[in-house]
Amino acid sequence: MAKIVRNIGVVTLLAAFTLPAIGYAVGMVRGAGVSAAENRRLSAFPKWSEAETFRGYTDDIDANLKDNFGLRTLLIDIARDVRDNLGEDPPLVVRGEDDWLFLGQTGYREEFEGRGRWTDARVQSWTRDLRAAEAFFAARDIPFAAAIAPDKARIYPDKLPADWTMGERRFASSLLRAMQSAGSDSFVALEPAILRAKDAGEHVYYRRDTHWSPSGSFAASQVWMDAMGEDRPRFDGGDVDLRGRAALGDLDRMSGSTQSAEPPAMMRADPKRAGYRVVFPHKMANGDPARGALATKTIEDGMDDASGTLVIVGDSFADFMMQQFMASFARVVKIHQGSESFTVGTDEILSYEPDAVLFLVVERDAARKARPMVIGPSLDADGNALALPHEAAPAR
Repeated sequence: MAKIVRNIGVVTLLAAFTLPAIGYAVGMVRGAGVSAAENRRLSAFPKWSEAETFRGYTDDIDANLKDNFGLRTLLIDIARDVRDNLGEDPPLVVRGEDDWLFLGQTGYREEFEGRGRWTDARVQSWTRDLRAAEAFFAARDIPFAAAIAPDKARIYPDKLPADWTMGERRFASSLLRAMQSAGSDSFVALEPAILRAKDAGEHVYYRRDTHWSPSGSFAASQVWMDAMGEDRPRFDGGDVDLRGRAALGDLDRMSGSTQSAEPPAMMRADPKRAGYRVVFPHKMANGDPARGALATKTIEDGMDDASGTLVIVGDSFADFMMQQFMASFARVVKIHQGSESFTVGTDEILSYEPDAVLFLVVERDAARKARPMVIGPSLDADGNALALPHEAAPAR
């Protein structure tokens, strides 16, 4: 019996050492891929010819090994299952009524319950920046509007866990009041239109994803088109087929799920006019889209009557809204606005010669970001000026 146990132990140890190595070798032959669970591209094996120093080369090898060792995805899923079953405090994802999923991080819940950590000074800082942007674009006859996408918990409080309580204090409504008090009408409220669509029976946010659905983003897009005040063609709700590929919602991935009953995602919209192109104008030296998985990108060759360029400065909620403007603009550019990584400047926006500009971030990111945008060059996390991307889209 002892021999059998010992042999089992030896085989287990051999498997523990050899399977990751085999998995890594297979992965390197196939090439570095994208981690769906983490929503990012994994590190490729570095090339010696591209290394600046020997230390830098070894650091790149270390990053490659960490990203691509065998069974990595399986171990991540197992760790998430263990974490969820042990009751992480706070959990990344919480399960509400009818199997709806919501973000569970402390900051997200605090903002929903009216205990957000932002101050009045943050509201005033945003107001100054948005007012400055409003004046900047008005001087150039470029329509501008800003909006904050409401968090899913605000739209579906009836689906939240029973111990969550919605509070009245929130960054979005405080900013709206401050902008109105300053005499500005460039900040628009999206929530009433989204709630009307919900009350009409529309599925406005995904059940197992943080983002709004095609119906929710369509309702929001119409509010902005009304605010812009230009006579442009629009989708009428029947002009485009928004059915796309079925995919795991981001909350599914965060909780370690491998399958989902979520409605299909909008990100692969199939408009009536075939042949539109999605391009990534900002690229790193290795050809990957710059600034992460949610990099700046462009939709070109819009629908027949569309004209001009719309620039959206925003986060992933803006990605889900881009296709809604294809009937109105021949080109839609989304400059990614990370929650903390950098701040987009007007120099970068003007490099696309926009006919209109929209600023759009989700509520939870707006509440923690110090400022929305700046007049001048884009800024990194330390406030240093960033040069325009070396492969910026050509002006039109």
